[in-house]
Amino acid sequence: MQRRHSMSFGGAYTFPGGKLEKEDCSPNLIQRSNGPNDQVASRTLKVSHGGLSYFIASIRECFEETGILLATQSYEDSHEFLDPLNVASLSTYRSKLNDGAISLETICAEQNIILATNKLIYISHWITPRSEKNRYTTRFFLAPMPPGQIALHDGLEAVRTLWIEPERALKRYERGNLNMFIPTVVNLKQISGFTSTKQLLNNKAQLDSRCIPEIEPKLVFNDNKWTALLPGQPGYDASE
Repeated sequence: MQRRHSMSFGGAYTFPGGKLEKEDCSPNLIQRSNGPNDQVASRTLKVSHGGLSYFIASIRECFEETGILLATQSYEDSHEFLDPLNVASLSTYRSKLNDGAISLETICAEQNIILATNKLIYISHWITPRSEKNRYTTRFFLAPMPPGQIALHDGLEAVRTLWIEPERALKRYERGNLNMFIPTVVNLKQISGFTSTKQLLNNKAQLDSRCIPEIEPKLVFNDNKWTALLPGQPGYDASE
C-alpha cells in the first residue's frame, strides 16, 4: 500500500499494518481466534504475555487498510476463509471501524466471525533506529490471500494499492521506481525465490521463532547521504 504523503513514511509503499490497540487484547476477541493460544503466541514472539493480540491486530489492520478479512465461521483449522461475497457485504463495517464507530469485537459478534489467527506466520521483528524521534517495535507476518477477496486501499492512510510479485517489486526499487524503506525491502527479499504461495508458506512455517532476531538498523551519514546499516554489515558495531 502507498502511504499518504502527509503521513509518516509518506509516499512509500509499505505492507498493511499499524499499532496494537486496546481492543486487540479483548478476551472476547481472543476467544474468537482459532489458534494459537496466547501462551504459544507469546512464546513465538518472545513476549511474556499478550502475544495473540499481535495476531489479532494484524487481522484488524489488514481489514481496515485493505478490506481483506482473514476470518472464517468455524473453529476448524481446515475450514475455508469467509465467502468473498460475505466479506464484500462487510464494507460498511470497514468504514465504521476506520471511523472508530464500531469495534472488531462487535463485528465478530454480530456476524459470528472467527479470526483466522492460525493462518498467520511470524517471520521478522524490526525496531526503529535509536536516532529516530518516533520509535516502533514491529512484527511482520505472512498469510495466504483469501480466494475471491479484493484488496483496496482505504483512501485515508493508504492512497494506492499495488499487488505485485516480490521479485518485480525489488527490481523496481533497484531502478528507483518504487519508494520503499529498508524493512519492506528486506522482507520482500525474504519471501522471494519461491514458485508458489504454498511453497513459501510451508517454508516459513518451519522457521524456529527463537531464531528470529530483533533487527535494529543504525543510520550513518556518509558521502552526503544517510545510509541504514543492518546487524552484521561492516561498520554496524562501530557506529553510534
